[in-house]
Amino acid sequence: MPRRAMAVKRRPVQARRVRRFEMERPSVVAVLNEGAAWTATNAQRVPGLALALTALAMLVYLFASPQFYVYKADVTGTQRLSADQVYQTSAVDMSSVFFLAPRAIEVRLLEALPGLEDVRVALGLPARLHIAVVEKQASIVWEAGEQSLLADEQGVIIGAGSAGPEALHIRAIEGAPPATGQALDRAVLETALGLSDLLGGARSFEYSPRQGIGWRTEQGWPVYFGVGGDPNQLVAAMRAVMADIKRQGLRPQFLDVSVPGRPFYR
Repeated sequence: MPRRAMAVKRRPVQARRVRRFEMERPSVVAVLNEGAAWTATNAQRVPGLALALTALAMLVYLFASPQFYVYKADVTGTQRLSADQVYQTSAVDMSSVFFLAPRAIEVRLLEALPGLEDVRVALGLPARLHIAVVEKQASIVWEAGEQSLLADEQGVIIGAGSAGPEALHIRAIEGAPPATGQALDRAVLETALGLSDLLGGARSFEYSPRQGIGWRTEQGWPVYFGVGGDPNQLVAAMRAVMADIKRQGLRPQFLDVSVPGRPFYR
């Protein structure tokens, strides 16, 4: 009797465990429904994922393909400068067109090439680069040795070459040639410019650190004016002495009027 009572008590517990297992065990229908829901949810993400992968592939193509790298430029407007010189100075060779900034290229060229007055840069796909330049006009020709260096109206050397007769020509008797971008002595230029109109539009002068600005007469001998001073006083002193020289029938080696009150000749 005691053993039968113990067997009867275990049966309800086992039955409850069986029912709990059956309730907690997922059915085939539930598993299928859950799989269908997961598939539907992730299927909605496929277009977005495909678009992201396509965009990534496009970016890799744009930034890695040689088709979008600059290897040359269309340069216009050059006169003294060469197109290759402008392109090499721009420092864009073998650069991706997507990393170039037109304004930065313009500033770089203007700073590196003093002979440029204006620069305009335009970019295009796949790798088009157009550089339009405007070169400064040469107002001064500084002759040093065998070189003819050009300077703008401010006296800044802008390169080598030739200019028309309207430019002010100054031949340096001594001294090293100035470098491109270097400014000439402003006092020297102002002295020559001030004398030009007073000497009948003379555009050709000489210069040396010792005698200053020099000008050759029709007879071929030089007149030295120094640097600075009042051009009117300098020319007046020159004409007074030249009149006296002419009366005496002399042919001096030179005339120095750098100090108008004490001119002398030899």
